[in-house]
Amino acid sequence: MKNIILVKLGGSIITNKKIAYSARKSVIKRLVKELKVSKETIILAHGSGSFGHTSAVKFGGKQGYKSKKGIAKVALDSISINKIVMDILIQEGIPAISLRPMSMIISNSGKTQSAFFEPIEQVVKQGLMPVVFGDVIWDKKWKSTIYSGEVILNRLAIHLRKKGFNVKRII
Repeated sequence: MKNIILVKLGGSIITNKKIAYSARKSVIKRLVKELKVSKETIILAHGSGSFGHTSAVKFGGKQGYKSKKGIAKVALDSISINKIVMDILIQEGIPAISLRPMSMIISNSGKTQSAFFEPIEQVVKQGLMPVVFGDVIWDKKWKSTIYSGEVILNRLAIHLRKKGFNVKRII
């Protein structure tokens, strides 16, 4: 199997954190073009920047949420920036598949309790690019927590190495 490189595009790079819900599409496009030339298998993660953080400040999320409507808004904002990133990946000809962390990871007091990463393995085996992102996940004590892209990649690297994948590096 090819080497796997895990890459995180930070929310501060792909969005303007000073302006709520402001994607830097030209920056995302440039970064995607740089990823496109890689001969390695890439698993991509990205932050939510001014999308998720705007609502998280208002409605909570790190140690639970202040309202059900609020957590729904934070979750929607995470999907919104992911949609922008996915649109650019597809426009640039990269066969990318978005996988929502909320559907794969459960925590307890902010610490990973269980993770179901087999869908990511299948996407890699099929020659597609998995894309995960900073997201709200369910937490047994706090109801929810914000789970960053870099934490996901760290957990994923450990999992993939245990499964025999050659994780070459995390960027």
